[in-house]
Amino acid sequence: MFPAIYPSSYSPFATHPLFGNNFIPTTKTLYNNPYANMVNGFQEYNSSTVNVQLELKQNFDFITKGLSARLMAYTQRYSYFSVTRSFKPFYYNLVRIPGTSNTVLSLLNENEGTEYLDYNQGNKILNTTTYGEFAVNYNRTIAEDHDITGMLIGIIRNYQTANGGDLQASLPARNLGVSGRATYAFKNRYLFEFNFGYNGSERFSKDHRFGFFPSFGVGWNLNEEKMFEFMTPVVSRLKLRATYGLVGNDQIGEDRDRFFYLSQVNPNNGGRGFSWEITGITHGLVIPYRGMKIVILPGNGQKPSMLDLT
Repeated sequence: MFPAIYPSSYSPFATHPLFGNNFIPTTKTLYNNPYANMVNGFQEYNSSTVNVQLELKQNFDFITKGLSARLMAYTQRYSYFSVTRSFKPFYYNLVRIPGTSNTVLSLLNENEGTEYLDYNQGNKILNTTTYGEFAVNYNRTIAEDHDITGMLIGIIRNYQTANGGDLQASLPARNLGVSGRATYAFKNRYLFEFNFGYNGSERFSKDHRFGFFPSFGVGWNLNEEKMFEFMTPVVSRLKLRATYGLVGNDQIGEDRDRFFYLSQVNPNNGGRGFSWEITGITHGLVIPYRGMKIVILPGNGQKPSMLDLT
């Protein structure tokens, strides 16, 4: 074949590396020289992430015991760019001078090689995320037997990228949502829980922009019952739990499907049938619910989660 590089003594006046190569038989195409590809330049990149977060907490026991509130806001800015600098190698092959035993280097790509570093810009990524959250919490035990908790939380999120590529992708992506949870436990024996999410997504038309996704659960701590005290040395904790809920998901389709109710070909397209993907979650059963798909999670103890719009 050919060496990766010839010694500079083969051509003392050359001002560039003497990379070896040869033509593929019956063609004018050169072989690939891995060493030349490895040393013919470099790539540099820079990435940075800036996060600024503010969080405030306030206890409102002076209004009612167990009441508190929290305000949190943050902004994140991410940037990245890369640059490649490289030269095009000169390739040589050692050939024998006809009629002699001497050899000489023959330049194979005289018009293609360069002796300077060229510049090629790489990816440039720039985006900003802004998020705000306000939550009210309540946690109180009454008469030592009744544990009551509650939470109400509202969120707002804005995301914008400088690399959208088209009109729709360049617009800010925004989400709004309100979620809540209420629980009650009697002597840590009988447990009740209710959750809900009322979430909005700009990906759907006004008729389907907001969705309501409730869930509820009940539990029974058997080890808190006197009739099961004999099991404590063997089973320290035994609980039965059943949950059911609906989960909404707006992360459907492809990324370029920004607004499902608009067409980039025809803005007057009337196809507005897309809406929240709703999944019912229960335990041990598969049931249809008004034409929607119900997903079963048999016996794994997973509770329905609220809509995740991150």
